[in-house]
Amino acid sequence: MDMFIANATKQLFSIQYRLPEKPRVMIHDIPIGTQIKIPGDLSTPEVEAIVTQLTTYGMISVDDVSRAKAECPLVYSIGRPVTAAKMGELARRNIAAKDDLGQVIRQQAAVALSDQAEKDLKSAMPRSTLKAVDISVVEVEPAGGYRTANPFGEGFRIDRMAPTGPASPRGARAARGGRR
Repeated sequence: MDMFIANATKQLFSIQYRLPEKPRVMIHDIPIGTQIKIPGDLSTPEVEAIVTQLTTYGMISVDDVSRAKAECPLVYSIGRPVTAAKMGELARRNIAAKDDLGQVIRQQAAVALSDQAEKDLKSAMPRSTLKAVDISVVEVEPAGGYRTANPFGEGFRIDRMAPTGPASPRGARAARGGRR
């Protein structure tokens, strides 16, 4: 049985696995945006062993690409190569997942900065209260210019006077109206 594993990331991916009944570790490098065929005619237990070991690192079946929510660096296919369309779809989903994670991290940093600003204000002026903080994150133009047409910019308002409620399903969007 043929097994193909594709790299849907923007970096070299090195996979390592053990096959049943074989003592040595198999290592393969998969360059950016390419795929490899696992050498040999694999048995079903060997394919299952590889899948079990590599799903720990985010590998998914080609059949699951359209349902992927989190970053999935690797995609596998049994019997035929992964299509360029599926690799491209997963790469786009990975970029979106990284963007969402970046927004959550920036939001958490904004809350941490707000907490630190409140502590600094309390130590300087004990009777003062910090009601709201606006924090902006803006990309500074690099020396060679922007790589994309849309430079990055995002803002957060931490409002300590706003009512709190349950977090929205997307998480990061909820903090714009109030502190979580």
